Amino acid sequence: MLRVILVDDEIAALRSLELLLEKYCPEVEVLGTARSVKEGLDLVIKYSPDLVFLDIEMPANSGFELIEHSPEIDFQVIFVTAYNKYAVKAFKYSAVDYLLKPVEIDELQSAVKRAQEQKRLKVNPRERYSVLFENIREVLPRKLVFPEGNGYNYIDLNEVLFVDIKTGKYSFFIINGTTMDCPNNNINIEEILIERGFHPTSPTCMVNLNMVQKVDKAGKGKVILENGSSLPLDEVKKEDFIDKLLWFSQNKKK
Repeated sequence: MLRVILVDDEIAALRSLELLLEKYCPEVEVLGTARSVKEGLDLVIKYSPDLVFLDIEMPANSGFELIEHSPEIDFQVIFVTAYNKYAVKAFKYSAVDYLLKPVEIDELQSAVKRAQEQKRLKVNPRERYSVLFENIREVLPRKLVFPEGNGYNYIDLNEVLFVDIKTGKYSFFIINGTTMDCPNNNINIEEILIERGFHPTSPTCMVNLNMVQKVDKAGKGKVILENGSSLPLDEVKKEDFIDKLLWFSQNKKK
């Protein structure tokens, strides 16, 4: 018997997967469900499951963080993802199991059988997940998910030129000329942006380093973006920004 937990921020997705497992995978016992990485970690610590069905993109955290923060990776993971076939190549290359949404019965049954075999062989999953993180970093779309009304919305950070930081909100200026706002109620949002290739040009502005065409150091300095627009470069931030841009450009080519 495989003891499993399910982690997905969508109630409908959780319930659907739970019903499929109950009906078509009698060798599985669902110990609990979680709608966030934190809840998932709590269940992992409480139950020490054999297997975790794990969604990747959830509000505030990536499903990968559950693995990174687990005290011991002694459980198998089946990623449940809506990502397209190009992102899936990273899963295949890393020999990590995955299911595409909507989940198909035969693929679910096959994934469960593989997890049973890995349990029998006592396969250590940590190394495979480390390889996956390296392979998938440049493949997955860089989405920032945030609450909106009674649901969630997201911004594809690949399309953002820069972010204007105001007291009550973050304004994301998109390359197509539109602007998207999200509330300034997430204390980690600037840290997330830095991790995903943004850097401040002033205390109230962060620029997508992928969108920088050049830096004009004359006078007070300014940053020229891919669409031809320019942003002032704060004197205090200038050298730090240039150093970061050089480092980013060199590492992106590797």
